[in-house]
Amino acid sequence: MKRYAILTGAMTGLWLSTSAQTALPYSTNFDNATQKTGWQFFRKGYNSVHSWKYLSDAPDGAIIPPSAPDCLFHQYPMDGDAQLTNDWAVSPSLNLSTGAKVSFKINVYSIMGLQTGDSVQLYLLKGSADPATATGKVLLANLIGLHSSANHNFRDTANIVVPATSGPAYLAFHYTSYSNWYTVAVDNFEAKAITTSVEESRMARAAWKLYPNPVRQTLYWAYTGKEDLNVQEGQIIDITGSTRARFAFKDKSLDLHQLSPGMYFLKQGQAMIPFVKQ
Repeated sequence: MKRYAILTGAMTGLWLSTSAQTALPYSTNFDNATQKTGWQFFRKGYNSVHSWKYLSDAPDGAIIPPSAPDCLFHQYPMDGDAQLTNDWAVSPSLNLSTGAKVSFKINVYSIMGLQTGDSVQLYLLKGSADPATATGKVLLANLIGLHSSANHNFRDTANIVVPATSGPAYLAFHYTSYSNWYTVAVDNFEAKAITTSVEESRMARAAWKLYPNPVRQTLYWAYTGKEDLNVQEGQIIDITGSTRARFAFKDKSLDLHQLSPGMYFLKQGQAMIPFVKQ
């Protein structure tokens, strides 16, 4: 009887974990309590004066969100201490089983220019919303390059690709800085499921082997499919859908040292095989 009870409890816990996932499409403008539901903030570094909050909790009169009155916001941690501020803003658990495309508007602003240690990134967290206990952390995008000299200039980041992920999955904004006057504001956050046939995509990916993954410099591949390749050239695609490199499949390897760290895809026909560049 006890063994049955334990099994029942485990199955109940699994059901609750699955049912708690938010189905796509998911969108929020962070304007009210309902739109903020499920978002969590984690501090993994120095507890500076400011952390991830909402604009309404840390007012900055110069910032006008694309969807007023509120947005996700990290005020500058300028408090005279040179320790690293390391803060995370994490979404509700999302059902990313078919993959997703994510878009949002972001303003990255510094009155004194960016300094060493300043970074804002978008991550995929697997298994747990807490970055310290997540079973996987995948860097999806470095956003610091969207830096603007105006704190009202929100830029669009449409169609960042998120790979298909089973189980609890979260999208997270990661902010780091050593006491610089540097702020980040995020609004109009949306995640949409990728509509390509799940089975077709799975079968196409299964015909390829990429290694090592993650990769530091040279990526190798092997094709094990039964059908002939319909094209002889492939592409390396970044998360925005931009082509970063082209190559001949017969070469079976490619030097990627010039790519910035993050998530990329080897593309051939319907196959979009994800890999991580370290």
